[in-house]
Amino acid sequence: KRFLKSLKTKVKAKGKHFAEIDVAKLDSITSLIQFDDLYTAPLHGFKSAIDYYTQSSSLQFLKAITIPTLIVNAANDPFLSDECFPVESLKDHTFVKLEIPERGGHVGFALFNRNGVYWSEQRALDFITS
Repeated sequence: KRFLKSLKTKVKAKGKHFAEIDVAKLDSITSLIQFDDLYTAPLHGFKSAIDYYTQSSSLQFLKAITIPTLIVNAANDPFLSDECFPVESLKDHTFVKLEIPERGGHVGFALFNRNGVYWSEQRALDFITS
């Protein structure tokens, strides 16, 4: 809700400077998919929110990865449903390791170790050096 509120605020501000941005329906939006249908998708050349999500998804590229790759995404990411996690398609992938820690949020993993390094940065270093 907080993210959606911030997006609406940004669109209202841009609407004051760009006549082509219609803010009339903005207050009726109650979900991210509605916002993306009315604003994100059309402003960036997509037919709909679903078209935007599908074309922008990295899932379509996973099978082509041929170098060791680590994907880390928290299970409690508020933007992603369980269907977004490619567990089955990566189960036997030779090059891609998927890790789904219980916590971390959408862009979280903000825990610092005693050296002042983010958990995510340390995990990436550990992966690279392994």
